[in-house]
Amino acid sequence: MEHGGKMPYWEGQSYGVIPPGTNPKNGKPNTVRLYSIASSRYGDDMTGTTTSLCVRRATYWCPELKADDPAKKGICSNFLCDAKPGDELKLTGPSGKVMLIPEKDPNVDLIMVATGTGIAPYRSFIRRLFVEKTPFGQVYKGLAWLFLGVANSDALLYDDEWQEVLKANPDTFRLDYALSREQTNVDGGKMYIQDKVKEYADEVFERMDSGAHMYFCGLKGMMPGITEMLEGVSPRRASSGRRSSRSGRRRASGMSRCTRSDIPFSIVGLSCASHRLRVDASREPRSLHAEKGGIMDVRCCVGWGLSRL
Repeated sequence: MEHGGKMPYWEGQSYGVIPPGTNPKNGKPNTVRLYSIASSRYGDDMTGTTTSLCVRRATYWCPELKADDPAKKGICSNFLCDAKPGDELKLTGPSGKVMLIPEKDPNVDLIMVATGTGIAPYRSFIRRLFVEKTPFGQVYKGLAWLFLGVANSDALLYDDEWQEVLKANPDTFRLDYALSREQTNVDGGKMYIQDKVKEYADEVFERMDSGAHMYFCGLKGMMPGITEMLEGVSPRRASSGRRSSRSGRRRASGMSRCTRSDIPFSIVGLSCASHRLRVDASREPRSLHAEKGGIMDVRCCVGWGLSRL
């Protein structure tokens, strides 16, 4: 989307979209819906004048009709997914708390955990690090490790981009998928995001001990499983650390800081400022990102940032 530089933002923030028309339930104009920004602060072309949103089309499959019920489809997500180059959009924002890369140390590891459209801020990160010619990206030598959980391979977001980055940067980028309907965990159950992270729990904790930053973003329902997994692994790690300390090796430290059950989070807010933007027909079609998928309540999208303090 082209905004002419009038709506600058930071990674992790959202734009509000006000779809045209009225609410059939009350006859009032449609209200704002929030969508995560999937571009870096530099926009899509390093000019700071464009933005990409991560949008999943919200539909409802009617078992009686054996088809999508048009009366129950998401008004705003379908409006965005059906938008054409040149269409005008009414936006608010940017709003919400930011998710930033610690730029003091170019060797810092970044562990990014996402479900569904929670991938949006990590696309911002990865573009800054590996795609765009940014000052920090040019000196970055750490590991950017992405965990993404979705139902099946058809629902993977930006997979073509991740594969290109992985091919070009095999030493500094890692990618792991949790496909709940296609993969099984070590116990034979469905492979959820916490199960995939658990497979690498020792390495994740070791990198956290060395100063890595770990981020979580997606539906808030994923966090109980994540925190339960981390808390389950923590005692074993702590015990191992005590044994290492007695034998003269470096003791693992700070585990309680990254396994708290009270990890803070906040639902993004709204901004009263609004602008009318135009989808730029001169740019590539993907300047307005629309991803197919099932029902997605964007109001429940919550972002967490977790790092060792």
